[in-house]
Amino acid sequence: MSAENDLLEAYREWRRLAEAEREAIKASNWSMLSAFQKALENIYGRISELSMAAREEWAESSCDRAAKEKSLQATIRELLVLGRGNQALLNVIREAAQVRLEQLNQAVLICSGSNIPMALRRRRPGIRFPERRHPCGKKIIFIGNAT
Repeated sequence: MSAENDLLEAYREWRRLAEAEREAIKASNWSMLSAFQKALENIYGRISELSMAAREEWAESSCDRAAKEKSLQATIRELLVLGRGNQALLNVIREAAQVRLEQLNQAVLICSGSNIPMALRRRRPGIRFPERRHPCGKKIIFIGNAT
């Protein structure tokens, strides 16, 4: 097989991996995503080597190098757009996860009582709470039995 054919096969593999990466992101399959990303890193190095070899082949032949380079650049642009789309999807999922994590952290604070407004906390019978004021100056009203 020629270096050019190997290079084109490597680009097809890049596309396949990028599409599989997108499916892993959609499925929230992070271990598969990691495996695809590692495979993509490996393919980049292989493409770099094959590109040099293909260019050497083209220099030795009477082919239209400019047309071949233009075709490769178009393929690379398409693959980069696919990769940016994957990154954008991953960013959306990451942001949604961050929002959900913040909501869960807020719920933990509320459940622990440290973030419940004093006006919503129940008084225990027999316990007298001193009058309290919110930092804005409003009086805090306790709910529960008055003592």
